[in-house]
Amino acid sequence: MSEEITSLGKPLDLQSLSQEFMQRRQEIQQNENVTGLQLRDFLALVVIDKCRPEGAEPQDRIYLRDVSQTLGLTSRQTAAVVGGLRDKGLVAWKHDGDGSEGTYVVITDEGHTLMATRKSISEDYYSRVIARFGEENMVQLLDLIKQLGAIMKEEGSATRE
Repeated sequence: MSEEITSLGKPLDLQSLSQEFMQRRQEIQQNENVTGLQLRDFLALVVIDKCRPEGAEPQDRIYLRDVSQTLGLTSRQTAAVVGGLRDKGLVAWKHDGDGSEGTYVVITDEGHTLMATRKSISEDYYSRVIARFGEENMVQLLDLIKQLGAIMKEEGSATRE
C-alpha cells in the first residue's frame, strides 16, 4: 500500500504533481538550450574535453566506452550522441591501427569554439539567475535535486526488476 503524500495537511494528487514536475523540468531544459545543442550532447562534449586534457599522451585518449560510462548511457546511445556531434563537425572519431582497441574521440576546433562560447554564455546566464534566485536557494535546490535524483534512480531500478 502506498503512503499518501500531503502538503499542509491536504492530500496531493500524484498525477498532477508528477505532470507539474515534468513540465518544470522541460522548461528548465528549454531555457538552458542556448547553443542549439541538446543538454546530453553538450555534456558529452564536456566529458570528452575533461577526460583528455590538451597535450595528453595517446594512452590518455577518451574512448567511446569511457564517455558511455561517465554519462551512464549504453554503447548504442553514446554512439548516437557522439555521432551527432561528429556530423555537426564538433568531434572526430579516430582509431589506432585496425580499430580493434576501440574508437576514441577528439574535439575539433569548431567544438572547442562552441564550448568556449557556451561557457561564456552559461557564466553570464547563471550569474544573473543566481543573483535573482539567491545563492543559498540555489545550493539548497541543487541538494534537493540530487536527493530526488538518487531516489528516482533507486525507484526506477526497483520498477525494472
